[in-house]
Amino acid sequence: MKIELDTHFKSKKVTFIKKKIDEHNLEYVDEYNTKALNVFVNEKDVVIGGLIGLTYWNWLYIDRLWVDAEHRGKGIGTKILETAEKEAQLRGCIGIYLNTHDFLNVEFYKRKGFKMRGELKDFPKGHSRYLLAKIL
Repeated sequence: MKIELDTHFKSKKVTFIKKKIDEHNLEYVDEYNTKALNVFVNEKDVVIGGLIGLTYWNWLYIDRLWVDAEHRGKGIGTKILETAEKEAQLRGCIGIYLNTHDFLNVEFYKRKGFKMRGELKDFPKGHSRYLLAKIL
């Protein structure tokens, strides 16, 4: 037996392991049916906000949501989130989930109906990372 350390995100062996986990998962659940769900807001051909996400297993996962600092507080984040939520519902999603940190706008998500589902303290040190979810 040989144990090997690999520091690459997309090596052939990483792809192999992901494929094997997917094969195992599909013995228990329906297909992933993974689809990208990205929303962008442009002003004069410049992106000033956006959401990067994907839907699978009837949930929307929000990987990132960002609004340019000078455009924050103007409802752009709300419009982005509402657009993603509507599309998720059209895709048959029953909920939305995401991870965020205490130094980001956790209260924004709470105001939009998200509930705290978990906390990792000291991630990074001195801060917390939260799992939030919203049932549609």
